[in-house]
Amino acid sequence: MTTPSRESLGVVLNDLPPVVHAFAYGSAVFPQPASSSSSEPSSSPVRDGETRAPRASSPPSTSRPSGSVVDYVLAVDAPDEWHAANMAANPSHYAAHLRLLGARSPGWIADRVGVGVHYNTLLPWPCTTTRPHDGARLYKYGVVSVEALTRDLTRWSDLFVAGRMQKPTTTLTTTTAAFAADASLRAASEANLRAALAAALLMLPETFSTRELHETLCGLSYEGDVRTAFGAEDVGKIPRVAAGSRAGLREMYADAIARFRSNPAIGLTAVGTSVDRGDCDWGQDKSAAARSALLETLPRKALALAAVSAGAGAEAAAAAIASRASPERTRDVVRRAIDAIVFRSSARQLMSGILSTSPRKSLTYALGKAVKSVASRARVGREEAASRAASARARVGLFRLDIILSRSYSHGSFGKSNSALPVCFLERTTRCARPGQDARVIPPTRDSHRGARPIPGRPLRDSADYRI
Repeated sequence: MTTPSRESLGVVLNDLPPVVHAFAYGSAVFPQPASSSSSEPSSSPVRDGETRAPRASSPPSTSRPSGSVVDYVLAVDAPDEWHAANMAANPSHYAAHLRLLGARSPGWIADRVGVGVHYNTLLPWPCTTTRPHDGARLYKYGVVSVEALTRDLTRWSDLFVAGRMQKPTTTLTTTTAAFAADASLRAASEANLRAALAAALLMLPETFSTRELHETLCGLSYEGDVRTAFGAEDVGKIPRVAAGSRAGLREMYADAIARFRSNPAIGLTAVGTSVDRGDCDWGQDKSAAARSALLETLPRKALALAAVSAGAGAEAAAAAIASRASPERTRDVVRRAIDAIVFRSSARQLMSGILSTSPRKSLTYALGKAVKSVASRARVGREEAASRAASARARVGLFRLDIILSRSYSHGSFGKSNSALPVCFLERTTRCARPGQDARVIPPTRDSHRGARPIPGRPLRDSADYRI
């Protein structure tokens, strides 16, 4: 199933007061694979003198919009005035106690309890319009001021809306006000993407794949979430989001990657091409100078928290952090700094949601998250069991191939040829092939079968006569 169109997603704006900027996001907008195991394969390159071992097969999976709730964020100039107009036009969008408290109550709770975003949740899809896809029956929207949105994008004050905008979104507004604010919002969004890329590079090793980069980028605003900390999120969410957003991530980070590649101080280079999907594998300079250049790209709040975690003091410069910490230590302090921001903001937003939503909707939301979490853990258990079974079958296949080739060499079936063949000669190899790893190329010899250990008292006839 394809991504829902902008027109089908934008129909909900027809019933709402005008907004400056709006976008849709989430699993109902961008297709995701049905399971984390169906994400793109490992992208490790084939090295000279090696050949790739057979992979354990897995059932094919189609990508589809998997969410039944379509998520929106609406940026407005004056939230109180907007809520007043919307509460008059759509009173059912608000909880009863908010209607009694008045139009200023949603913004008050959002600013003083939450992170400046008020969500109206679990709203039925307009009956007069076509849903984006068959599973979409509900939608929710968060309302934030343009000022708060810009601050979060440039400073990572909460990394809440900024975290959602580090993954692909579908922009919906084309109004005159949106065009007027477009330049500042675009500049803030670009700064957010550069900071996210810098943080991901600081957390990645010297060489990494495009898949690892995408998963690290998607995980920035998830791993510290209070729901994740308490096991209330899908355990395979990050790989599935990365797999479903692969094309969008490549497009939205293209400019930031090009900018970093052209900066010799950072030292980001493409080191090869993956045989699986044609994506680049990457290398980066992990010296103190390169890490300092990446740290300087981070927003001030994240840099200060990283400095405190590194023991350098909140006002320490990026160069002081990089010189004080090793690459591994730098990775840890950056991860902790971002997790601290996300944990605090997600906890505040969770409390804000409880206070501004009806008890029935809060319970429905909590139960839905719990069901998804339990289902994801059951799915991961099934995938791991299937993977173990497939790995066992693959090992048996490699074992039998080894026996056949070993017997062929011992009987002279290949003559005196010295051509190299991809063989895993049991215990004679220092690197035996496993599913998902590379098999070593071993020059054949006539006595290669002697690498197997015979079972005492049996002639060497078939695979049952060998021990692994």
